[in-house]
Amino acid sequence: MQFKRIKDLREDNDLFQRDIANLLGISQQYYSEYESGKRTITISHLITLAKYYNVSIDYLVGLSNFKDKNNKMGLCRNMAGYAWPWKTHKMTLSKIQKEGLYDIKIENKYEVNNAHKYIWNTTQKDWINSENSINEIGCIHTTQGYDLNYAGVIIGWEIDYDPINNIITVSKDMYQDSKGKEKVDGKILHNYIKNIYTTLLERGMYGTYIYVCNESLRDYFKRFFTFVPHSTKG
Repeated sequence: MQFKRIKDLREDNDLFQRDIANLLGISQQYYSEYESGKRTITISHLITLAKYYNVSIDYLVGLSNFKDKNNKMGLCRNMAGYAWPWKTHKMTLSKIQKEGLYDIKIENKYEVNNAHKYIWNTTQKDWINSENSINEIGCIHTTQGYDLNYAGVIIGWEIDYDPINNIITVSKDMYQDSKGKEKVDGKILHNYIKNIYTTLLERGMYGTYIYVCNESLRDYFKRFFTFVPHSTKG
């Protein structure tokens, strides 16, 4: 069985096959057969690779799929802060699907022609339990007060980390809720945006998956959370 992600991770970290072969104590040829699928990876080597890349074994073998979790457990939903305009607002789902419209686009570095495209919630009332919610992105207003089994949170472009001054920063220009930032000074908006993400990150009872748009903030988060490269499977 071929595990494509071990090759993706190696290349993403600018490593050669011989580097990982040395880590595992095997020959380069032996390791290359792991990547090609000609040889089954041993459990001990999977554990070593998972620790080395700071990812889960589930991710390495392609089992970390958010929609699968929802099928098994229910109440798994994706949410985001207001970093994208609501272009599909008041449109019907059938119109959105027919015209291939979307609100949020997340580039996929592993498959450049397969960016993730999402729409904001198509209903305000009881969005969590609506039929298409697993394929949509909820916001603070559609999820506040609900408990989820697993939550996915996209942390948008409006919030970042300044490594020089060691502070979290926000961008009023990148924040897309025009009413939310109307007549609000920088400090109040700063706290408001942080509070939005605090609420979203507390929705998952069993776990939360986080995707961070800004690289500086993503690197900061890696100090505290297990890093899983963005999956192509939702």
